[in-house]
Order: sequence, then structure tokens, then C-alpha cells
Amino acid sequence: MGFNELLEVASLDWIIGSYHPLHEASEDKFAQIVIDKWSNAQADKKGLKAARKATGLTQKQLAAQSGVKLRAIQLYEQNQLDLRRASVSSALALADTLNCTIEDLVWQPIALEYDSQAIPSVKL
Repeated sequence: MGFNELLEVASLDWIIGSYHPLHEASEDKFAQIVIDKWSNAQADKKGLKAARKATGLTQKQLAAQSGVKLRAIQLYEQNQLDLRRASVSSALALADTLNCTIEDLVWQPIALEYDSQAIPSVKL
């Protein structure tokens, strides 16, 4: 993640303001909070829900037009059901209805990991 992406979700003021509640926490804790903020911000821009909202359809309208059950659409959007494991016919029906590719719909938050061991320690 570059600094531009980082600062989109964690402004410098937020980072400085986080010092007091997190100053005794590990770097891993701070990194995980930032990763979670980034993943949440991306979820609003990508995936089934974002594609549906971009077309102006409700979940009910998408279900009616695509032939995919309303409950399945709800579960996909809540990440309680993995759209990557949907039948090909369901995924294609959703993509066709939303005028996008299947890849646009199956975006999932990336599990970014912070490895504190990868940063060499500096001995003074």
C-alpha cells in the first residue's frame, strides 16, 4: 500500500491523534487498524453492492432482473456467502444484469499482513 492510499483512509491528523490511545500497543495493532480501515473503504467502492448501487437497482430489483434469489444477493453483499463460490450461471446473471464482469463483483477485502520481522532492527 502506498502513502497515497494510506492517507486516503488514515489522514495524518488521524495518525497523530491515534498516538495517545495506541502508544503502548504493538506496531502490529496499529497496522491492523489501518488495514481494516482501508479494507472497509474499498468495500464501499468495489464488489456486488457497489456495482448494484452504481446501476441504481435495489436488491429486490436485481433479484427480479437477474433471476438470483434475493436472500443470496443479501448474503453476498454482507460477505456471509462467498460470491466466488456461486454457480457460474448466477455469477453471469448478476454480471450481465449489472453490465460488468464477474471479476468486478467478486472483490473481497484483501488480507494484508504486517510483518514486523521483515523490518531490520537498528542497533545503536
